[in-house]
Amino acid sequence: MKKLFTTALAAVMLLGGTLVSASDYPNKTVEVITHAGAGGGTDVTARMMMLRA
Repeated sequence: MKKLFTTALAAVMLLGGTLVSASDYPNKTVEVITHAGAGGGTDVTARMMMLRA
Protein backbone atom coordinates (compact mmCIF):
# COMPACT_ATOMS: atom_id res chain seq x y z
CA MET A 1 0.00 0.00 0.00
CA LYS A 2 2.85 2.37 0.84
CA LYS A 3 4.51 1.71 -2.52
CA LEU A 4 1.25 2.49 -4.36
CA PHE A 5 0.87 5.76 -2.45
CA THR A 6 4.46 6.74 -3.20
CA THR A 7 4.02 5.96 -6.89
CA ALA A 8 0.76 7.93 -7.06
CA LEU A 9 2.33 10.89 -5.26
CA ALA A 10 5.29 10.89 -7.65
CA ALA A 11 2.95 10.79 -10.65
CA VAL A 12 0.90 13.73 -9.34
CA MET A 13 4.04 15.76 -8.69
CA LEU A 14 5.41 14.96 -12.15
CA LEU A 15 2.18 15.86 -13.93
CA GLY A 16 1.64 18.97 -11.85
CA GLY A 17 5.11 20.25 -12.66
CA THR A 18 4.57 19.53 -16.34
CA LEU A 19 1.34 21.49 -16.47
CA VAL A 20 2.83 24.48 -14.74
CA SER A 21 5.95 24.59 -16.87
CA ALA A 22 4.05 23.98 -20.12
CA SER A 23 1.81 27.00 -19.62
CA ASP A 24 4.62 29.52 -20.11
CA TYR A 25 6.64 27.67 -22.76
CA PRO A 26 8.27 29.04 -24.84
CA ASN A 27 9.27 32.09 -22.86
CA LYS A 28 11.91 33.05 -25.43
CA THR A 29 11.87 33.30 -29.21
CA VAL A 30 12.43 29.95 -30.90
CA GLU A 31 14.94 30.16 -33.75
CA VAL A 32 14.72 27.53 -36.48
CA ILE A 33 17.69 26.98 -38.78
CA THR A 34 17.28 24.98 -41.98
CA HIS A 35 19.95 23.73 -44.34
CA ALA A 36 18.29 25.22 -47.44
CA GLY A 37 17.81 28.76 -48.70
CA ALA A 38 14.78 30.97 -48.16
CA GLY A 39 11.74 30.18 -50.29
CA GLY A 40 12.57 26.53 -50.90
CA GLY A 41 10.54 23.52 -49.88
CA THR A 42 12.44 23.03 -46.64
CA ASP A 43 11.96 26.67 -45.67
CA VAL A 44 8.23 26.61 -46.42
CA THR A 45 7.76 23.35 -44.52
CA ALA A 46 9.66 24.65 -41.50
CA ARG A 47 7.60 27.84 -41.46
CA MET A 48 4.34 25.91 -41.61
CA MET A 49 5.50 23.61 -38.79
CA MET A 50 6.39 26.60 -36.62
CA LEU A 51 2.92 28.09 -37.12
CA ARG A 52 1.49 24.92 -35.54
CA ALA A 53 4.13 24.80 -32.82
